[in-house]
Amino acid sequence: MKIVRLSERVRIRTFDRPDYKIGMLYLGLFLLGYYKTKRLTIKIVSLFK
Repeated sequence: MKIVRLSERVRIRTFDRPDYKIGMLYLGLFLLGYYKTKRLTIKIVSLFK
């Protein structure tokens, strides 16, 4: 429970800064795009097999 509360506090503190907000947004979009493209490449590879 302590860890969750601490992470919430840290998240609130970091999200008050606009640069952190933009950074996290880009990171989230990058990870989402990476996983989607990875899944797509696996689909394409499985199609050509």
